[in-house]
Amino acid sequence: MKTILLVDDDTNVRRSIRYVLKNQGYRIVEAHTGAVAIEMLRREPVDLVVLDLVMPEMDGTMVCDRIRSTPQWAQLPVIIFTVMRGELCRDWQHYVKADACLIKPFQVGELLAVVKKLLGRTEPSPQPAAQTA
Repeated sequence: MKTILLVDDDTNVRRSIRYVLKNQGYRIVEAHTGAVAIEMLRREPVDLVVLDLVMPEMDGTMVCDRIRSTPQWAQLPVIIFTVMRGELCRDWQHYVKADACLIKPFQVGELLAVVKKLLGRTEPSPQPAAQTA
């Protein structure tokens, strides 16, 4: 079973996305902040990250940067979502090196299509990285 890390500070958004993805057979782990997301990545292997860009403190841009700059996570597929429209969404996707960008509110079918596409190209989950001091 593929594991997806869902990162958003909005409980209702997480609940909605969790419902959709769990019904498709995915295991969902959740983080309500960017810092919690990084800690979860250190402890638990995941196959995909679904990440809101706009969060307090450590935003999605910072989380994505940390993912891409950490060797054991660098190839981890990342879907960002944002309220930015059209060209801005694509610009942010390119800037943070995400694999896809969805514009809120997005359709369930759109989310599922992107998730299935990205998970279809991934390798099995890597083992958690050893924590360093």
